[in-house]
Amino acid sequence: TGRLLLAYLSEKELDRFIQHTGLPYAAVWQEAQSKEGLLKALDKIRNEAVALTNSPVRHIKGFAVPVFANEKVIASLSVFAPQYRCPPAREMEIIQTLKSSAAAISQQLSRT
Repeated sequence: TGRLLLAYLSEKELDRFIQHTGLPYAAVWQEAQSKEGLLKALDKIRNEAVALTNSPVRHIKGFAVPVFANEKVIASLSVFAPQYRCPPAREMEIIQTLKSSAAAISQQLSRT
């Protein structure tokens, strides 16, 4: 959820976040150890509209998708599951279900 929300920050908000918090630790997000790496990872999340995490130590996979209100990301919808329950076909099913659920929520939020 955090990665996904970071991906949809404006450039100014992201810079402010990095100045205040710094870059993620390698143990938390290996690809984001430099600003360039972070920007590339965030760009991938935005392009795919999904953030994926994998914790081999805890054997957990995470999936997060954006929830919009009037074309602005206001939240994230996420699921965490044991790795053994997430073969590739199941991962795609989880992502598609999350995306359709987030789209329904987004549609309702944009009506108000």
